[in-house]
Amino acid sequence: MDKLLSKEWWKEAGTRAIRTFFQTLVATIGTAVVIEDVNWWVVLSASALAGILSIATSIATIPDPEKKEEKTLVTREEINKDVDEVFKNDGRE
Repeated sequence: MDKLLSKEWWKEAGTRAIRTFFQTLVATIGTAVVIEDVNWWVVLSASALAGILSIATSIATIPDPEKKEEKTLVTREEINKDVDEVFKNDGRE
């Protein structure tokens, strides 16, 4: 929990959230054929949500100082198992 109060942690999490915001902004604008067709309300709300989710992900993955590993909702082993299964079946289920 000390990391959550750290200025450095918030600086890094904020930087990731800002990057995510602008990446989403550019991607969402890119869906319009011409700039006049851009629905700015949708663009800004989707970008803001992406930024908020980035902060939430940063909070959810704060490393546990006791275990010295990243705290995640899905373990690396589970991801690797799923990827191996996909390649074993050539992407077919």
